[in-house]
Amino acid sequence: MNQLSAVLLSCSFILVSALSTHAQRPTSATLTEQMLVLDSQIDQEVQELVNLLSSVGDSVDSSTKVARLKTDAMEGLKKSLDIYQRERQKRLGELQQNYANLSREDLAKQIDNMDSKINERIDQIMKISQSFTVDGGVDKYTHELRNSGRGRRNNVDVRQVKNPEYTKNQRTGNRGDQNRGKVIEGLEKHNKSLEAETAQLERNLSASRAANRPELEDRIEKNRDLIAENQSNISEMKNIHASGQVKEVSRNDAQNLKKKIDDTTLSLRSKHQELIRLKAERDRLLAMEKTRNRTR
Repeated sequence: MNQLSAVLLSCSFILVSALSTHAQRPTSATLTEQMLVLDSQIDQEVQELVNLLSSVGDSVDSSTKVARLKTDAMEGLKKSLDIYQRERQKRLGELQQNYANLSREDLAKQIDNMDSKINERIDQIMKISQSFTVDGGVDKYTHELRNSGRGRRNNVDVRQVKNPEYTKNQRTGNRGDQNRGKVIEGLEKHNKSLEAETAQLERNLSASRAANRPELEDRIEKNRDLIAENQSNISEMKNIHASGQVKEVSRNDAQNLKKKIDDTTLSLRSKHQELIRLKAERDRLLAMEKTRNRTR
């Protein structure tokens, strides 16, 4: 796993805790606020990185260096998306079982927050995927002049050689197609999960008490909106081969881009460590609050 993927994965594990609503006591609520601020900062840094990666592409000089950086970033985003999807399923199960440790309102808010995170990651993955642009007007072969003789017999031949620009396009296009295939596969899998979830909610609705019906109807409507949005994204991904224009960068620029990603990774890792510290302190305070409540 590349460094960016690992950091995004670790951040997602911790950030799931920051998606909960505020605790009642101000001390733990303050720590939750700090976690949410870090969450926002992490989102901003990741989005800036996505914008940068989606604005550039490989040149003949850089070969596939940029394409590989894009693929690594997409893998990291996909892994963090998977975490949010799994945690969403857990919260939905708790909501349906009516767990006592969180109110139904809090659980519903957590699910909505995770839906927002999931959609954000999907948009970022799609943006990078659509930037694997190629120039369809490049000829496969080009011609060059070569000397074929020595001394006075210096003949010049015209030879056909493979166009390096065409080779670069082919490599970039193949990577783009592979990544788009993975994105489509992930979206289709997510939709199947949402469809199964919605069918269960509809069965629950038919057997539900009147007081619980508005909550179920709201969740069903939100799921249908998510399914429709995913389906629209799937259609878009299937019908595009390039989107917009990207700036082709040199080998040196590609190396500088990697350094930028490495620097961002270090920044994210630092924020991740701070999140771990805040979460540990908040959990300690919450445990103390629960103990005090039980002794009253």
